[in-house]
Order: sequence, then C-alpha cells, then structure tokens
Amino acid sequence: MASKETIVAPVTPDGESAISVIRVGGPSCESLARNIFPGTSLEPRKALLGNYRASNGIILDQVVFTFFKKDASYTGEPTLEISSHGNPFITRKILDDLLSRGCRAADPGEFTRLAFLNGKMDLTQVESVLEIIQARSDRALASANAKLSGVIKNNVNLLVEKVLRVVASLEAYIDFPEEGLPNEDLQKSESTLDEVIEAIKELISNADLFDKTSDGFRVVIVGAVNAGKSSFMNSFLGEDRVLVSEEPGTTRDFVESRISLGSHLINLVDTAGIREAGGPVEILGIEKTREQIGSAEFIFYVLDSTEPEGDSLFHNLDLVNKDNDRIIVIENKIDKNNSGRHPEILRDSKHYRVSALTGEGIKDFKIEFQKTLDGVEATMPKSVIMVNARQASALKKSEESIQMAFKKIKRCVSPELVVSDLRHALIFLAEITGPIDNETMLDELFSKFCIGK
Repeated sequence: MASKETIVAPVTPDGESAISVIRVGGPSCESLARNIFPGTSLEPRKALLGNYRASNGIILDQVVFTFFKKDASYTGEPTLEISSHGNPFITRKILDDLLSRGCRAADPGEFTRLAFLNGKMDLTQVESVLEIIQARSDRALASANAKLSGVIKNNVNLLVEKVLRVVASLEAYIDFPEEGLPNEDLQKSESTLDEVIEAIKELISNADLFDKTSDGFRVVIVGAVNAGKSSFMNSFLGEDRVLVSEEPGTTRDFVESRISLGSHLINLVDTAGIREAGGPVEILGIEKTREQIGSAEFIFYVLDSTEPEGDSLFHNLDLVNKDNDRIIVIENKIDKNNSGRHPEILRDSKHYRVSALTGEGIKDFKIEFQKTLDGVEATMPKSVIMVNARQASALKKSEESIQMAFKKIKRCVSPELVVSDLRHALIFLAEITGPIDNETMLDELFSKFCIGK
C-alpha cells in the first residue's frame, strides 16, 4: 500500500542534545534529498555529510543524512533521515522548511502504521515496538524484542498450519463422501487438534505473566495512621512523591508510583493510614486496603517502632493469614530513643529496621528486597512467550471454536460443521497477527505511539 503523501516528524525528544533526528517518509523523499543536498551523490543506506539548504537557499546546518529506498526502509516507503545539531531552533527551522516543501506533519505512530500496512511487520510486531518503548525491566525488554523478531507470529503460523491440515483432510472427505473417512485419519485429526488446543492454552496462561512483567511487581504499603508510611515511600523512591505531615491521616487515598530496582520494575502503592477505632470510616478504609492487599505481590507493613500498638491492626487486615513470604514488616522511626519492638508480628515475618526521616536502613533494605525479587524472577520460566490481553482474547476464541470442532469429530457430526468451526478458529488466529480491517481499533493502537515512530 503505497502512500501518496510524504510525512515528517522529529524522532528525538524536544530539547537541547548532541543531535536531533528528523524522519521523512513517502514518495517525495528522493527528490527532496536531491533538492536539499544538491550535487551530493545519493547512495541508499549510506550516511552522508552535507549542508541542509532551505528552499530559500539559506544553509540551516551541517547534517548527516541517510536515504532508504522503499524496499529497504522501516516503513516500506522511501525514507530520509536527517541528523542535525541538537538545537531545538535548528530542528524547528528544518521541520518548517520540509513542511513548506509539501510534507505533512506525521500523526503519532504513523511511520509504524505504514510499516504494518505495507507488510513490513505484523500486528504482534507493531505491539512489540510499543512494548520496547515502554519497557522498564530486563524481562519486559527481552520479551518485547523476542516478539519483534517474530516469535508470536511463528507460533501462530504453526498453529494455523496444523488446523489447515485438518481442514484439508475433512474437505477431501466432503468432496468424495463415497470413499468415507478412515478411522486412522479421524484419530490423526483429533490428535492434531488436541496438540493445537494444548499449545493455545499454554499461550493464554502466560497472559498474566505479561501483565506482571509490563506493570511490574505490585507492592502495597499498609499500616496505622502516622506510622510513617508516606515518609517511608518517599525515602524508598528517593523523592517527595507523597505529602507528609505531622497531622495523622494525611494520606486520604491510594498513591501509586513506579520505580526501577535493579532490573525490576516496582509499582509502589501507599494506602491511607488505618485507625484502630472501629468507626464506619475506619472499617471502610480497612476494606479498601484489603482490596489493595489482594492484588499485591508484596506487602510492606510499616510500624511505628516508638508505639507498642500495631498488632491488632495486623490481625484486622488478615495479614496473619497471608503467605509470609509476601509480607515484609518495616520498623520505622528507629532514630527515636524510645523505639520498641512488636514481638508477635516480627516472630513470623521478615522485618527490617529503618528511619524514613534520616534514611538509616533504607539502602540496605532496598538491596535485600532486590535480592528477594531476583529470587522470584529466577523461578519464572526463562523462554516464555508472553501474549498481551488482545492476543489472549483472540486465542481464547480460537480455542473455543476448535473445542467445538473436536467434540463434533468425537460425535461423528457432519464434516461440514466441523470445518465451519475450524474456519472460525482460523479467523480468530489471523486476528492475532493481522490484517485488521477495523480503522477505529488501529487508530487506538497507534495513538499510543510517540510522534516520529
């Protein structure tokens, strides 16, 4: 699908930097390059040095430019990439000049959209580009790069081939019903479909792992009012993310923030402080905190080490019934002379002594918690193909259609009906990689991309 327009956008973020890259894509790229850099030999896929000459004849900058023919470009369209000095003023002047020459400002993700429409990548690879841009952990980046190389496409193609073999076998019987379908062929079809169902189930089961890898480990901070939860969160993050006050109960709602710890992404959630009194507000607060605890991989229970109370709240939140490996007790305010102990809580849970105010113990705790996360990651499968929610949904629909076909074969139902179910399954499998005819769906996907990608 050749584009009739030539589009342009900055590739690098706005602001001063060593270089600024501008991408131009479309049928006018070669003529633009020859007009902007007159007298320069235009060798495709070779970085060349030249003076950018504006349409009014003024030289704007000395740049490095590279021209790509459509068959060897990212988008499948002729492409020109220009690297200028990283001065926003120069970048703006070059962009304005290209617009004056007939280029159109590209929409977010439009270059990648062209790559998809021109068959340079399938839909799973398009989604992997966005995952690479958004990756905040080693596992997320490795997964996204594997998808970009075509690992999901290859697996889906293998499933399609197996289903098509069964369809071909059944359709041969439909064309020549007098010959009958041998039991051996029926058993082979059943075995093949069983393999496909199991492979699909395995892919679907990895959707939760994709969410965890993309969103990071969810860690919820809980504790009594004024135990120093917000101060601890700020100290852990290394920034004042949460409002801190001497007045008890400053945090009224949940506050979320992300942080990278080693190769791990953590989604840290600070909850509202819980009072021991059993009023309706406190009861509601406990219920909301319980909801957050239910979705957490880890729970940081912050104690005020200067106060003897705290054990009852630990019980009220049902933390004593949770997996102890998930609960980490933080004894805060150890800088105070009258810091005490909470023997019942500390007896069965991991615990660390810190001062959110002075920072004492925070660094050591982060080192130990990183080791904990390293241990969790070590137990995860190394070469798992992680599908996202959209892909998992299409796989589920495909599995349901194949299950119906499988049952009909078992009941010796007419082959035409079996083939109909299998063709529905093939449609759902095709949705995973594309093509997609729904423009609204494509618009939503590519709107998440940055300008210039």
